Amino acid sequence: MGELKETKQLNLPCALTDDEILSKAQELARAEQRTEELEEELVDFKARNKAGMEEANGRIKTLTRQISTKKEYRNITCYAVVDKISRTKSWMRSDTHELALAEEATLIDMQKA
Repeated sequence: MGELKETKQLNLPCALTDDEILSKAQELARAEQRTEELEEELVDFKARNKAGMEEANGRIKTLTRQISTKKEYRNITCYAVVDKISRTKSWMRSDTHELALAEEATLIDMQKA
């Protein structure tokens, strides 16, 4: 045959021993379990992320509306003015003294006025 001049690594099939098969089966089980754990984590992450995205998108819509209309809703203290003649109860804004709401006056409103 002569002198060995050149070598080469070839990827060739080899029979597995029973111990190698058992070891690979255990590795497969661990890999499947890890995949399940990662899938559960992904579902949890998506749920948390979805809630955060919905919250952020809701805030974006609110801010966009406020900027475009140049208004926002705030709780303003209002005071009542009862008109016995027209039988109305008017709610006036305490900050601007403008009419905020008009409604029919009740008998109790009429007696207090």
